[in-house]
Amino acid sequence: AQDNPPGVLDIEEMVEGFRAVFRRKMEELSESFIVRHSGDQKNGAFRFQSNQPAKCYGPPIQNQDEVSKIIYRQEIKKLENGVERLHDNVQYWGCNRNVEMIEQVTILGKNLELRNLTQIRKAARSFALSDDIQEIHWRMLNQDQEEITSVRILHAPKQETRIYFQVAGALLATLNFIYKESEKRFIFDFPNLNFTYKRKYSKWRYNSTSNQPNTYEARQTPNNPANYLNARREFISQQDFQQAMTDKLIGQHSRLKIIEQIFKYHLYGFPQTAISVNLGNNQRVLNELRLANIRLLSSTDLNLVQNLIQSYIESIEKGEIKIDDLRGDQ
Repeated sequence: AQDNPPGVLDIEEMVEGFRAVFRRKMEELSESFIVRHSGDQKNGAFRFQSNQPAKCYGPPIQNQDEVSKIIYRQEIKKLENGVERLHDNVQYWGCNRNVEMIEQVTILGKNLELRNLTQIRKAARSFALSDDIQEIHWRMLNQDQEEITSVRILHAPKQETRIYFQVAGALLATLNFIYKESEKRFIFDFPNLNFTYKRKYSKWRYNSTSNQPNTYEARQTPNNPANYLNARREFISQQDFQQAMTDKLIGQHSRLKIIEQIFKYHLYGFPQTAISVNLGNNQRVLNELRLANIRLLSSTDLNLVQNLIQSYIESIEKGEIKIDDLRGDQ
């Protein structure tokens, strides 16, 4: 992010780290099935139909049957002093006409805008913080209205931003970004995490009881390189700090990846989709690879490059990405 020193991820990158698997599934529904829309920008539904038998966890869905749908409602209410409140509620229905996931978002601020229809259909959502944003509260619920995860952002522009990540009601991480003319501080606190999340045939449990400090910090003063501190308040290198953030936040065994694992379980309730990747016409993959190449050349956010490569490997192994290699013998 522009205001963050190297190695400090912005909120959108952190949320995308675990929400991407859900967003990609919604994109694939649009690419794999016939899309029908009803309603308007504020209230409506997208229905996905199959032009051939579709695979699901239950009986196969026959031609032209509804395989999934997205029902949405969003509105902006004016409050005092020019402040607005945006409510955004989306139900994601899977196979056999069951609600699988429910996304609820409340935003406080000024000059707020509703998401457009393409963003709703593809589950695209911005967590970018402008001077107009005061608070964002994002929640994902299961079909029983139980909270899977939430992110709450309290934003005082040019002063302080606090971010709270939760999973199954338990505090997963707290981020405190403090902005002063003399110094910027980026504090990452990882409290003891204790939660249990149960679903049919599956259960997730995490129990950490360490008494050791678990707070990392990056500091930056004008015209000087950033300094980084570990949990023992010792100065460390940028690379060591980035590795710690990978281990704690976005790596394959990090805390935020727990949320991704739970999301993957709930996504089994949606019809199977597959993306055939032809590097001549798949713009999304090309954009992802170009961004990864820029990060490699600039030696920034190398953990994100690692995660992208790992996600490609996993997707290819699972058949979610299919590549036609036409290069001939190497």
